[in-house]
Amino acid sequence: MRERRVFERRETTYHAEVCEAATGRVVGLLADISGGGMMLRTEQPLDRGATMLLEVEIAGLDEVVALEAAVCWCEPDLDPATTWWGWSFAAPRRREAPWSRRSGGGSARDNNPSKSMN
Repeated sequence: MRERRVFERRETTYHAEVCEAATGRVVGLLADISGGGMMLRTEQPLDRGATMLLEVEIAGLDEVVALEAAVCWCEPDLDPATTWWGWSFAAPRRREAPWSRRSGGGSARDNNPSKSMN
């Protein structure tokens, strides 16, 4: 399959729970994220094309981030009880993060292990 990614993807070292905002139901665990979407590992069936308002608690920040996203694709995991789901954000934005490796400059975040989602 041809790569169509527009945003650079970042794997997460901390697999945060992603919840449906309306119900608080855990949808899945965050595996990677980019400016345009994310990949979740889930044990629950989801409908392709479904759009949800999701919430992710950011470790160490005591903040919850709300994201509107749509299910784009799914792939089976090696574990038959789980599936990988690709999500596209409703309003992706391209912006260089100040701690980005491409920006040429470092920040305190680069050396802070509590900021696990890079």
